Amino acid sequence: MSQTIAKAMPALPWTRETLEASRKEIAAAHREGATGLEIVRALADLADTILLALYEEASATQSAGGVCLVALGGYGRRELAPYSDIDLMFLYSPECAVKAKAVSTLVLHALWDLGFQVGHSLRSIDDCLSMSKADLIVRTSLMEARWLAGERDLFTAFTTAFRKQLSGKAVQQFLTEKLEERRQEYGRFGATNFLLEPNVKKSQGGLRDLHFLQWVGLARYGTSSYPDLVRTGKLASGDALALEEAQEFLRRVRNELHFHAGRAQDILTFDEQLRIAGLWGFVNAPHLLSVEQFMQQYYRNSTRVSDIIGQFVAAATVRSFWQRLSARWPARHIERVFVLTRDEITVPAAHRSEFMADGPRILRLFQLAQLYALSISQDLLQELTHRMPAIPDASFLTEEATQRVLAILAGPGRVAETLRLMHRVRLLERLIPAFGPVRGLMQFNAYHKYTVDHHSLLAVGQAEQIGAGQDLLAQVYHEIKRKDLLHLAILLHDVGKGQIEDHSLVGEGIARAAAERLGFGEHETRLLTFLVRYHLLMSNIAFRRDPSDAKVVLGFARQVGTVEALKMLYVLTAADISAVGPDVLTRWKETLLSELYLKTLQELSGEEESAATTIKSLKDTNRAAVLQKVDAELPSDWTRRQLDAWPERLLAFSSADRIAEHLRWVWRLGKTPVLVDAQYDSVLSTTEYTVYTRDDLTPGIFSKIAGVLAAKGVQILDAQIATLADGIVVDTFRVLDADNPGGPPLHRLADIREAIALVLTGRATVESLLHQATRFGAMRQGVPLREPTVVQVDNETSDRYTIIDVFADDRQGLLYVITRAIFDLGLSVHAARISTKLDQIVDVFYVTDQAGDKVDDAGRCQIISETVTARIEDYLGGTGTGRPILQRARLQ
Repeated sequence: MSQTIAKAMPALPWTRETLEASRKEIAAAHREGATGLEIVRALADLADTILLALYEEASATQSAGGVCLVALGGYGRRELAPYSDIDLMFLYSPECAVKAKAVSTLVLHALWDLGFQVGHSLRSIDDCLSMSKADLIVRTSLMEARWLAGERDLFTAFTTAFRKQLSGKAVQQFLTEKLEERRQEYGRFGATNFLLEPNVKKSQGGLRDLHFLQWVGLARYGTSSYPDLVRTGKLASGDALALEEAQEFLRRVRNELHFHAGRAQDILTFDEQLRIAGLWGFVNAPHLLSVEQFMQQYYRNSTRVSDIIGQFVAAATVRSFWQRLSARWPARHIERVFVLTRDEITVPAAHRSEFMADGPRILRLFQLAQLYALSISQDLLQELTHRMPAIPDASFLTEEATQRVLAILAGPGRVAETLRLMHRVRLLERLIPAFGPVRGLMQFNAYHKYTVDHHSLLAVGQAEQIGAGQDLLAQVYHEIKRKDLLHLAILLHDVGKGQIEDHSLVGEGIARAAAERLGFGEHETRLLTFLVRYHLLMSNIAFRRDPSDAKVVLGFARQVGTVEALKMLYVLTAADISAVGPDVLTRWKETLLSELYLKTLQELSGEEESAATTIKSLKDTNRAAVLQKVDAELPSDWTRRQLDAWPERLLAFSSADRIAEHLRWVWRLGKTPVLVDAQYDSVLSTTEYTVYTRDDLTPGIFSKIAGVLAAKGVQILDAQIATLADGIVVDTFRVLDADNPGGPPLHRLADIREAIALVLTGRATVESLLHQATRFGAMRQGVPLREPTVVQVDNETSDRYTIIDVFADDRQGLLYVITRAIFDLGLSVHAARISTKLDQIVDVFYVTDQAGDKVDDAGRCQIISETVTARIEDYLGGTGTGRPILQRARLQ
């Protein structure tokens, strides 16, 4: 490949045009199927050809010797991405400094004229050694130095001196510093290889991790060659093959990103994922989009890289003094084949063959590691990974194996960590075959931040964290006796994804198969399949319906059936939401789940059980605390009357401080038409605007507030409506202010507060503010496809209200569009559940007609659905930022 391009290279002088023509030939070879390695080598060879010519011309008038041209970094490895910088060093003998300066000036100016981005340095050997000692980046780049032109003996002298410096204890220091540097990079570019939009170079499991292995190999073993490392026993042949395959995949992706962008571009964005999936021949299936198939390949490769790098670096790192000292302590021998030290558990080489053929013993290894909080030796994990496919299925189907699995699931402690290790060595999919297809399976939406397998394992860990708390969820977790069944349900809840049918239905079948495999009885099987089949039930009702409505609670209780199932579903739901992404399980969502749990527990257990007592206790405790806090500030009779009318959910589950603050604002309201409070939450990086007014101030209060917030460029994440005594309305909006990620300044808060007051008192209109706005209708960053808009009108759930459910693509100002449509239809909003799942909204409105009655007429319900849908679709299309609609079920 590189030789073919070399033949077509023009003679001097090189110009931008001739350079671009050569790049286009390489790009054409890339499009025609050249390997990633061939492309990066061809680009490096192209740079070599140009540099050799430039160096020869620049040094033609200079005396021979004393200077050489050296390629560093990726260019030194002969791996040059299409638009990456080239890193050069002009190495010189001390007596040739002037000559080196002259030559470097001529070469660099010529390169800049051609449009190259060049990292360059002018150094003597002593400079290299001193800078390498002080600067880790310099030390790393010098490890991959490659002679290009000039005096070879000078370069040889440099490499000899440098390798001598980077030897002995300096190797361990380099590895320690490099590992810490990589960890810091993970913090900036992603501490997991399951990012939605990964950086193919610097995210975990990316090309930089492969470079890291090469640097470790060079420093510790004197080679970065996979064949050499395999030959010396430092790298398993299977791992070397996996790394080569992953490196080829990642190189091709990066090359494509660069060529398409016409510049250095390493982020695999949603748009690029779609484009490359189509370009590389992936085809949509009814159950799996082409982009999901492509990204599954990406995640499987990056996961393999991450796992192998971890093993390789651990083996190459010298243990600390204390680790070496503890290793000298007497090891414990357990059950003949296991050896336990202070830090890890392993199986001696003499017993490995016997061990690898025994499924129950393999499971016992993980059980012991969990029980004694030990690491499993890296070499044993590596061997398990390679030999796992050859172990007969029957070995994992015995009664003993089943008991080991259930013991691991039961814990206590380190359940998720143990399951993660079992997944790493592909043991989990031997026990639950359905776990194999979801390895690295992404969900092409911005709600789930992780792949299906990672999310499922993370959810188990979240359940364990819930148990470590002190709140109601923690109490319920500890009351659950069958932790093994709970953790198994959490592990299985999403593994039905990637199939044609609804994942909950598919998951139910998977759960039934797992129950049979594990020897569950009828009751256990029914409970497990219920939890997997209906794992979304509790969140749907808690976040979209009103638990204060007895009809809602009764219907939910009938579906759940038993207190045992309710407790498990409560914990599963919270763990599932927590595992979606950071801060997704907000305090408000936890409050809604807890309220539904307690009311349903009351229904299932009877009046004498603890549920009603718990709610009453929470209310009484908060009421007493609030009265004490405001006793010296507010009239007692007035305060008690307000608390009597306070919504049960807010009184039971809000903090006493927050309720007291609400009361102070309501008291201050007096004859003032409207007051607005604004509080920034530094933990969630959100701002909460609370509006205090009277329900007869103006029609469409909720809609107008939403319109003001949209006009001011903030993103509404959640909204609550509460009506108190004396017709007092308290509307609370939690928003994200993208222009002020560190918190909005006081003038920003004051501006929004004033705008809300002006609109509600009729001194300004939402339309006038929207006219002034510059970003109304702006699209939030998300996936380039959107789910279809769905508006459902529900007259069955509530006896008092008609419920409107809206599912739509998120857009700045959409809530105002929806609520304005509802207002224009002559409906009043009495309660609302507003939530945003990153790029999708799920909004629920409890409404009545102007007479305060439900909308019973079927024809009018149809008009409501069609009108709201039309307004949304018109708005999403009319903003100019509409995204194509995803019709997953219709794909052929």
